[in-house]
Amino acid sequence: MITSVPVPVPVLAIGSVETVVFFKENCAQPASNQSAILEFMVDDIDKEFFRLKEFGNEFFHEPKNMPWGNRTMQIRDPEGTLISFFTPVTDTAINRFKR
Repeated sequence: MITSVPVPVPVLAIGSVETVVFFKENCAQPASNQSAILEFMVDDIDKEFFRLKEFGNEFFHEPKNMPWGNRTMQIRDPEGTLISFFTPVTDTAINRFKR
C-alpha cells in the first residue's frame, strides 16, 4: 500500500557537497540510495514519457497503470535515485489529488 500526503506548498531542497559537510560525517553517500523515490505528479504521463525519451533517459519502467489509479513511469537520476512521474487516471485517484 502507498500512502500519499498532499501538502499545499511542497518544498524540495537539493544540497551540494558544500552543504553536506555541515551534517554528520558520511550521512550522504553518492550513488548509494536504495530506498527513496522522488515522485512528481504531471498532467500527461505519456507526453512526459516521450519528452524525456528524447533526452536519452533510461527508464526503470515505462508508463503503466497501477492498481491504485495512477499511470506512472520511473527513471534513475545520475546518482541512482528512482524518480517517479505519475498522472491520476481513475476518478478515485483524480479526486485524491484535488485541492
